[in-house]
Amino acid sequence: WAGHGGAGAAPLLLAGVAALGGGAVWWGLRAAPRAMTAAAREISALDRERLAHVERVGPSPLERLWGRALSRGAGARAVYEKDAALLRRRYPMVYVASAASIGGLWIVALTVPREYVAWVGGIACAVAVYAVVIARRLYRPPIEEPRLLRSLAIPETAARSAKRAGAALRMLAPAILGGGVAIARAPEPLTAALVVAAITAAFFAAGAFVSRHPG
Repeated sequence: WAGHGGAGAAPLLLAGVAALGGGAVWWGLRAAPRAMTAAAREISALDRERLAHVERVGPSPLERLWGRALSRGAGARAVYEKDAALLRRRYPMVYVASAASIGGLWIVALTVPREYVAWVGGIACAVAVYAVVIARRLYRPPIEEPRLLRSLAIPETAARSAKRAGAALRMLAPAILGGGVAIARAPEPLTAALVVAAITAAFFAAGAFVSRHPG
């Protein structure tokens, strides 16, 4: 067509082809950095593919010591240690909150502020509320699958005692390790002791209720 279409047809066709070719080169140069980056990333990921590292996490020394009171034969200790390991993996803030509450009570004991009992009660109440939340999480995924737990040869009473023991530890550890120091340093030790004991007992009862009615 270019050879028989007249004198002006060939230059126009060649100009159009040259324009299309130049546009394609320009677009390719503009898109190359993004495309090459994505391609290099995919190839690098294939070259570096490895098996996932599995880090085994178990109960802390305090949790193991507390768990010795549970019966191993009935399976309660196995449930308890499983819950402790999954809590460390899934909810590390449990341990941060406990350590922060104990440290906060120690700071209050060292500084002895004017509203001493209010500070002690506030910290004890906050950590007790979180302990009740954790007690409820012990019965729900990802810590527990109730349907799978019922399929195991572990009595329901043993499983519940294991979960109550785990919830009790999260509530009593700050009350004893932190609250004990705060009570010893309090201007009015009896008042501080009554406040800590009342808060711990109230939320302990709430944790026990959650254990009986996990749904």
